[in-house]
Amino acid sequence: MDNAQTEEATALEQNVSKGWDRTDRVLRDVLGFNLRRLYDFKVKGTQNLESVEKKPTLFIANHVSYMDAVAVGVALAFNLRAKPAFVIDSGQHKYWTGLPVIGNLVKRLPLFPIDAKSSQALRGVVKLLKQNTPVVLFPEGRLTRTGTLMQTFDGAASVAESAGAQIVPIHLQGFEFLRGMTPDLKYYPKQFFPKLGLTFGAPKTLDIPEGLNPRERRATRLKQLDKIVHEIPLLSDANEQPLIEALRAASRNFGRNYRVLEDAENGSLSYGELLSRSYALEDKLRLVLDGEKPSVFQKAIQFLKRTFPRVTGLLGLTPAIQASNEPAIQASNEKEIEIESVGLLLPNSQAAATAFFAL
Repeated sequence: MDNAQTEEATALEQNVSKGWDRTDRVLRDVLGFNLRRLYDFKVKGTQNLESVEKKPTLFIANHVSYMDAVAVGVALAFNLRAKPAFVIDSGQHKYWTGLPVIGNLVKRLPLFPIDAKSSQALRGVVKLLKQNTPVVLFPEGRLTRTGTLMQTFDGAASVAESAGAQIVPIHLQGFEFLRGMTPDLKYYPKQFFPKLGLTFGAPKTLDIPEGLNPRERRATRLKQLDKIVHEIPLLSDANEQPLIEALRAASRNFGRNYRVLEDAENGSLSYGELLSRSYALEDKLRLVLDGEKPSVFQKAIQFLKRTFPRVTGLLGLTPAIQASNEPAIQASNEKEIEIESVGLLLPNSQAAATAFFAL
């Protein structure tokens, strides 16, 4: 590192070693209050932070908007005694600290600027981790341009291995809809106050076998980091929702007229149309479960239960189906029932697309 970077690193070490001071706590409370009131900001998974004070910890998160670091900082400030350091590109650091008014605020933050082009850039990060200072790093290195995770670089994996640090994944949800904060996400409809959420995942560790040469070690740790990063979206609340609830949420965010499916027979399908057909399918299935429609519909339910359990689960029908005492479909007429059931329950290809959307 050059002299300027050395001075910045020393200042950061002094900053984080003091812990959260009074000004930090006031700033935390003000930002936290506004995030909750304006964005209904919710933090989950805080039970996964219990070991952070005892072990070197590297936090990694998906990078969606300019507000990501603020939200992560507020969540950690409310749940950690130790003050974390945030890794930032030196060019971005120079830009933000040079802004009028906001630059003075940025200078107070525990930012650790690094030159990504320097081979020695991450040594300071490793040193912080070995001192048990939690570190926050965005492994993609830039804001996403697609709304999904982009290429992961080796920096985070190299730091975690060198420092013997555990990795705590963070999922940021709803930030892609923030107005003015996501310049590269042109296809996401922007909202003034979308609902925001943050979830801490369980700590992970890299397991690098002995006896590997440097190239093999790099490939192994990058593969393991890539797996951790691409499991971050699984922390989302949406994965706990029935399909119908996820469709409602998508319809609210993107609008009922947003075209989401292509049907070769009947053209494209919007969220509104998809929801309408989902409601129709749901009503038919519930009529069966309530015992109002006997015969082939009962057999259709059993067919769906046996053949497409994920569909019935995502529609929120699994408990009711399990309560049904109808006999299972016999192998001798299974093909006949399959054709008859699908024909009645899914009268056209648009309805079929609704039911099989989750497959």
